[in-house]
Amino acid sequence: MKIKLLIFVLIISLFTTGNVFAVERICVENRICVFPGDFLTYSGSQVGEFSYIFEEFVDDHRIQYVHSSFNAGDPFEETYILDLQNGDTFEINSPKEKYNSFVMLSTIPVEIDQLSTDVSEETYQFKNMKRQVWTVNPKVEGGSSKIVLDKETGIVLELNIKIKSEFEGQSVDIELVNKLLDTNIIDELTTIEFEKLIPVKESVPDWIRNTALWWSEELISDDEFVNAIQFLIDEGIIQVSMDLTSNVQTSPIVPNWIKDTAGWWATKKVSDADFLNGIKWLIENGIIRV
Repeated sequence: MKIKLLIFVLIISLFTTGNVFAVERICVENRICVFPGDFLTYSGSQVGEFSYIFEEFVDDHRIQYVHSSFNAGDPFEETYILDLQNGDTFEINSPKEKYNSFVMLSTIPVEIDQLSTDVSEETYQFKNMKRQVWTVNPKVEGGSSKIVLDKETGIVLELNIKIKSEFEGQSVDIELVNKLLDTNIIDELTTIEFEKLIPVKESVPDWIRNTALWWSEELISDDEFVNAIQFLIDEGIIQVSMDLTSNVQTSPIVPNWIKDTAGWWATKKVSDADFLNGIKWLIENGIIRV
């Protein structure tokens, strides 16, 4: 009887407590916040229904995604790589040559320059939810545009562009309308928190760049690289709090993307912050112990 009563009370609590199933997304500030398994599905006036499905991370700031449409008229499916720091998109076979900019997601928190753009804060109905949005009306030569941007997630809920074009000597009005149909990212019970990054007090010494490059090329061991990182911590260049250190046993395997990041940082292709936050990941996961 007691067990049945406990189960009944638990069931009632699930229906009466709004935060029971709350989901927390931990995002990196000033980056696009998507994870493997996330998706966006839109209706489009030009191509019909289309979707973006996000797959595995390529490294610490890039993710692979599939852009697809399966309408009978013009079906397609293409795989790309998205840079989460600036929204640049690359074709899977040309990961260093920019293809275009990803326009359906913004970095968060969303920042709008209200001095140069016509912007208003509004409430927008998405499915059964009322979302707080920025409605932006950028200037378009020979036409008009409207972007509805979800303030919390940075997702474009609606994109509307009207322009005039010449076709066979006649002026033609062209309208492009994309509207979000479904996504797993937006939910009434989802809250977004920002990851606390390691504070960087100063630039990293040049000799560390050499060490990082040698490590990325496997010319020195993981232990030698750890000694260099220990110097950064002892000198206060990386500030490590007590709750950052890990009790996880040290792993003999370092992910390839960490070594790639070290190599890119050594050749100045990524910033100090990118490199140091890769080190944070190693510390938190017990691969480097301090």
